[in-house]
Amino acid sequence: MKRAFLPIILAALLFTGCSIVNSELETNTLTLLHQEAQLPEEMFTDHIQFSAYKALDHYDLIEYWNLFQLKGDIPEVNFDKSAVVLLGTFEPSTCPHYIEGFEQKDSDHTVAFQLKPYGDCTFDANPMSFVLKMDRDVVEKLNWVEFDREIVEIKGA
Repeated sequence: MKRAFLPIILAALLFTGCSIVNSELETNTLTLLHQEAQLPEEMFTDHIQFSAYKALDHYDLIEYWNLFQLKGDIPEVNFDKSAVVLLGTFEPSTCPHYIEGFEQKDSDHTVAFQLKPYGDCTFDANPMSFVLKMDRDVVEKLNWVEFDREIVEIKGA
């Protein structure tokens, strides 16, 4: 009887150990701080479809907040642990972008943002910016951003 429980106990310990390891690996966080229908003027004049900036301190965040012509209070960020990524894009009015997460690629120098899938969309292009708080370690290494099948070099810091 005792031998029947031994495999169950070992399996439980094994699976518990795996979940601890997995939770330790999932330290990358993503928080949407602000979203607004504003973009840097250069995106309109130079016909840029997507742009990305990283702010590693409060001064960078102020600079890019103003570049994106965002309104409202600049969010408070603990730049010792976090950094900010600002994304500018155009989206269809019938299918707004919803960022569900991200994946690090290419030795962690590229971040691919995962969008919620959507169906049939109109072909209009509405401006939209996203201000995202992420782990500082991720943003410091970041050179490229992938968003809705577009890949661009990130600007800033």
